[in-house]
Amino acid sequence: MPDRLSFPLCHIRKIPVFLLALALWSFSGASATEGAGFFSSNSETLNDVARSIAGGLGKAHETSRPRGTGGLKSVVYVSRNYFFDPHTRATYPLSSYLADELRIALAATGLFDLTTDADFDSDYVLTGNYHREKDRLIITCRLKQMTVRPAGQKVVVDAASAREELEKSHWDPQWFTDTVESRMRFLMARLEEKCASDLLGKERSRVVVEKFRFQDEGLFSPFSAYVGSCITDHLTRSKLLVPLEPRNGRIIDEKGIKEKNIVPTSTQGGTLAALSQSACSLTGAYWPKGENIEVKAKLITPEDEILASASVLIPGKLINPQWLVLPQKKDTGFMRAYEGFRDRAPGEDPFEVEILTTRGKNNLTYKKGEKIVFLLKVNRNAHVRIFNRGADGEIYRIFPNAFHPDDRVPVGRAVMMPGKGYGNFAFEVRAPFGNEIAKVYASDRPLEELPGKALGMGFKKMTLPAKEIQDAFTGYALKHGIALGQDDVVIRTVE
Repeated sequence: MPDRLSFPLCHIRKIPVFLLALALWSFSGASATEGAGFFSSNSETLNDVARSIAGGLGKAHETSRPRGTGGLKSVVYVSRNYFFDPHTRATYPLSSYLADELRIALAATGLFDLTTDADFDSDYVLTGNYHREKDRLIITCRLKQMTVRPAGQKVVVDAASAREELEKSHWDPQWFTDTVESRMRFLMARLEEKCASDLLGKERSRVVVEKFRFQDEGLFSPFSAYVGSCITDHLTRSKLLVPLEPRNGRIIDEKGIKEKNIVPTSTQGGTLAALSQSACSLTGAYWPKGENIEVKAKLITPEDEILASASVLIPGKLINPQWLVLPQKKDTGFMRAYEGFRDRAPGEDPFEVEILTTRGKNNLTYKKGEKIVFLLKVNRNAHVRIFNRGADGEIYRIFPNAFHPDDRVPVGRAVMMPGKGYGNFAFEVRAPFGNEIAKVYASDRPLEELPGKALGMGFKKMTLPAKEIQDAFTGYALKHGIALGQDDVVIRTVE
């Protein structure tokens, strides 16, 4: 189906407002204005329902439209994104069928032009919710209008609404097929609803999507990859947000990073948003909850403010068990190092340091020949050590080095490694392939130098295992009463 029904646009009313979908519809059911748009009919098909609702919306629209605009069609954006069941917290296949039928029915009224292009400057957005109540399917739809004030704040109003019912004997069971995707679409609609009035301006706001974690771990997760594809697909149809398109797998442009000042933040979400020059970042994690999986998500600004957060429970029966397998846990040597590096002593000073890559931080996989670029950020001036445990089990100190012999890192900047001054040097993926972890320690005072064999270019092969390196730095910090910050990033390399 074309992204826009072929009705003439030469007479479309141009009004100085930006009209979005989303935002602030009620999850609690009918609003006080719905009565004017309620048509009680004997609907027997979804097409009947759509025609009845379109008639109700058209009548309410005609009544409320300004004088002198008769004959001018309004443009309505229609997408399955904005139809869902708030009772079961899912966006079922019914949403797609309903959106298609309503698009045709609204065009047939002669009052509207319809578009499915999220970037098109539409006058209204069609939203709706539905739920099953005993033997009835109750569907409520609204035309949403959002105006932008001079200061950039958005104001959302219901311009028209209508409701219709369909008896159970006329339902198609496939309308309510439940999937992981249907639950994730609801989660995204919920996030958009909460943040609509906080994202300023007329255009869709750019969002960088970070891969979701398993709990608080950085291990590779097949489920995370699937969840990410659901989110990206939803955002392509969002009237509020647009996903940042990675370049060569990177979500952060390496050019000019070292010169870019950033606000010291305590979460990777703020860092990703700042470095990718996006309005916000979308981060999240998933957790087992009984036999089910709970997915939590947050939208975070470059200033580290949480715009919105939401969660959804996904029934375990919908999830392929293989998606939840963490393949890195089968590598006992790697897991020993991973857990050793993470064995933190209680009562450590919350010195904040963060290490990530130009692809982000979670669920990272690099192929043979690809180059890994690390990014480092601290919340105050720091002395830093970075170690890398390779797939062969060896641990190397990779920072400081001959290209950056000074171990000091300034606050408010993202230091890139390799970066300016490294010449042609690169961390290129080569055999052996497997699981790696980069570990960073940062302190407000110089850190001790641990034993190892000096290598070329200022790198050092360590003689201590991960657990002893961890114990050495945490013990040193406790003994001397200094602040110590830690972070790590896990990378999976494949041929």
